[in-house]
Amino acid sequence: MNKKTLPTAVSTALKIVVPLGVAGIGIWLLSFSSFYAQLYSLMGLYLFTPVGKFVIPVGVAGGLPPWLIAGVIVWMDVVCGAFLAWNYDLVLHIPGLGALLRKAERTGRRAIQQYRWLLPLEFVGVAIFVMVPFYGTGAFAGSIIGRFIGMKPARTLSAICVGAAVGCFSITYASDLIVSISSSWLIVAIGIAVAAVVIASVVGLKTRRGEKETP
Repeated sequence: MNKKTLPTAVSTALKIVVPLGVAGIGIWLLSFSSFYAQLYSLMGLYLFTPVGKFVIPVGVAGGLPPWLIAGVIVWMDVVCGAFLAWNYDLVLHIPGLGALLRKAERTGRRAIQQYRWLLPLEFVGVAIFVMVPFYGTGAFAGSIIGRFIGMKPARTLSAICVGAAVGCFSITYASDLIVSISSSWLIVAIGIAVAAVVIASVVGLKTRRGEKETP
């Protein structure tokens, strides 16, 4: 390895290690929280189900501090966005993850067609796309759309950070307001959980049907 390729190799390594390191440290730190079981459960729902940001009102209604659940989801979005924005081509060649990313690309193309009015806005458009709590949006899709419209990784990541922070904290404190004025937080929690599951299931079903119809 010569002197010219060394900085490139170090930069590439940092782009992989930093997001993974921040993710690992964050998960470790959360283990010291008295809410760790709830947080880990909601994080799993956020990552692996169509529920998306609807986990936030569920967490608030379940008694989690608003700042904590909002901060955790923002952190997850930023870490995911950083890893994808910096290592997109690498992820495409990772078994399993590459297939998921290609599937997400198809969803991203449909999203671009559906929300075409956002494209001229570029930075603001990606931030809005990350901010809204619908299935198929968020940091994962934001990274893909930023790449599709030609944004540089740093600019895409900045848009993801802004969209995640504004979206998560807005949803969190709106949910907290609803819970605080309710006479029974348990009823609210059940109602929010049921609504989130129903909405996510319906949207997820429609998305899967669209994928089957897409050649």
